[in-house]
Amino acid sequence: MTGVSLDIVVDEGDLGRQLQQLADRAGDLRDALGEIGEIMTASTQARFGQGVDPSGSPWAPLAASTLALKKGPGTLRESLHLQGSIRYQVDGDAVRIGTDVPYAAAHQFGRDAWTIVARNKQALAFGPPASRVGGKNARRVGPAYVVKKVEHPGLPARPFLGLSTQDESDILAMLAEYLAGG
Repeated sequence: MTGVSLDIVVDEGDLGRQLQQLADRAGDLRDALGEIGEIMTASTQARFGQGVDPSGSPWAPLAASTLALKKGPGTLRESLHLQGSIRYQVDGDAVRIGTDVPYAAAHQFGRDAWTIVARNKQALAFGPPASRVGGKNARRVGPAYVVKKVEHPGLPARPFLGLSTQDESDILAMLAEYLAGG
């Protein structure tokens, strides 16, 4: 996963003890880790709809300029691509939850202001989509703005990956079932 991922390392506390008991009893944690991955994936995707971080705190609000152009259903949900990209991977005795979306880390951790410059052309062009005017002999009307560079103000952190207290409770309950033979 090249975007951003969360490695949950559990080596103490109730969760760590139950995982160790399960490993001692069963020897193979892949099924349990897969269940943990399912719990964490569902929880992480649900946070997008709630607009909260793993601790339950609301994400930073969108800037007024972003709200004016917004088409999607909520913060970090313009196309639902990032939300839908959350996956888990079991690797040996570990589970990794994350995404391969390149811009995910900028949203998870935030990003300082930066300058956007044209790479392949002489200028950047953006604004409302180009449209056709003129009826039968329509002609294309271009972008609203053409500039050499744009100063982006940066992004506040909007963490979506992480272990919440509810996640830990859900995982402990699932592990208790495994240990009980259910």
